[in-house]
Amino acid sequence: MSAATDGRDHWLSPGEPHCADCHAAPYVEQSGNINAFPPFNYPRKASLMRYSRGHQDISCQGCHESIHGLYPVTPDIDTTSYAQAASLNHDGSHGPLKCGTCHEVNGAGVPTHIEDGLLYQGQPIKEDYDAAVSWMHTFTAEADGLGDYCLNCHEDNRTEISSTNKTWTEHSFKGRSSREMMDKAEISILGHVGGDPAFEDPTNTVCTSCHGDRSRTLSRRGCTTKWNNHLIQGRASEAAWEYMSVENEGTTCGW
Repeated sequence: MSAATDGRDHWLSPGEPHCADCHAAPYVEQSGNINAFPPFNYPRKASLMRYSRGHQDISCQGCHESIHGLYPVTPDIDTTSYAQAASLNHDGSHGPLKCGTCHEVNGAGVPTHIEDGLLYQGQPIKEDYDAAVSWMHTFTAEADGLGDYCLNCHEDNRTEISSTNKTWTEHSFKGRSSREMMDKAEISILGHVGGDPAFEDPTNTVCTSCHGDRSRTLSRRGCTTKWNNHLIQGRASEAAWEYMSVENEGTTCGW
């Protein structure tokens, strides 16, 4: 280990391999070179690989397995990681993890919610897996949710983002967006997530945007699977769902 990393402890030694030792942008961490080219706009890629984060704040190791910089993921060397990747990948392939681990994907392995309007260096990524992978390495937690995400599907409709607009509040439920991205968009436009009780009553906003007042139904039936799915399916923000649970059931329903 000392010969390979200039230190006995692989993770803490200054000679630990960095992503940039083998890869070019946009797959590398900053390594001190701060400029405008993605992903150098994201400080969390500046760390050693153990601490580096990329796509929507997912750790590099989350997809590339542990000590990827030193050892390849092969059945001879790292049997645990080799088997784990296959169990998570939608196509049963061995590391790194692909889009299908977290997203519903099309035949090209690209998330189905990606529309034709999303480009990477001028290349549509809907049917180009390699272009999609390159783009996701630049889509960090600090990316502009409205500009880099919402505009994938339609024109600038930020004026339609409202906790009372059913078309908007059902975006996550209908698979048009993740709840996380909806929260970011709402914070950007509204200053808070939809239904945040610190700013508005979720009963008369996000809840009634889809149906009538169901608070009595919740109080009578309790923490049913149907109600819990409101959180799981992104039909309401965490703040709104927890508030309604406590107000009507006296508990956070396991959340």
